[in-house]
Amino acid sequence: GKYFLLDCGEGAQMQMRRAKVPFDNLSAIFISHLHGDHYFGIFGLLASMNLLGRKKHLKIYAPEGLEELIRFQFRDQELLFPLEFIPLPKEPFSCIYKGENYTIHSIYLSHRIDCWGFYFVEKDILVVYVLLMVLSFVLLLLLLLEKPSMKQQPNGRFIVDTSSPESEVYKLVLDEELPYLTNRTHLILEVVHK
Repeated sequence: GKYFLLDCGEGAQMQMRRAKVPFDNLSAIFISHLHGDHYFGIFGLLASMNLLGRKKHLKIYAPEGLEELIRFQFRDQELLFPLEFIPLPKEPFSCIYKGENYTIHSIYLSHRIDCWGFYFVEKDILVVYVLLMVLSFVLLLLLLLEKPSMKQQPNGRFIVDTSSPESEVYKLVLDEELPYLTNRTHLILEVVHK
């Protein structure tokens, strides 16, 4: 099977050994941001892979700057296996890896420095996700056609209220708190039965 490592702090190599994860099976490393506790372990891990005779290609998905640090660290030591550095995109959502039955996506996040989150989507789940997004969009249109009132809450969220005498009361929460969602709106739909 394929193994992926999300961030590589100083204890990563020891935890992989403890979990009996063969270093040679590691397909890719994903680094969320360049704070030391998230990547300082990568130097020792790569050195150990080299000493153990790894030959397989290894992909490293990381913020710009990590490649330079790794190349500098190994400037006097030849790695016996190829490294491929893939800089993480600064778009809010990006598909960065496509497997046979899954995809891996990055999410550009707000942090003190450039930072990314990662999520894995199995292909069957992706179909359900798309259907839920379509359903949310249709419900949003139905709500807006009823000319609901919109109120901003103290926490910054907007709540759209609409009610119909014959049916349910719908509350649509528009969450604008997430700065990385520049062209998208996070929707939460609550259906409250009367």
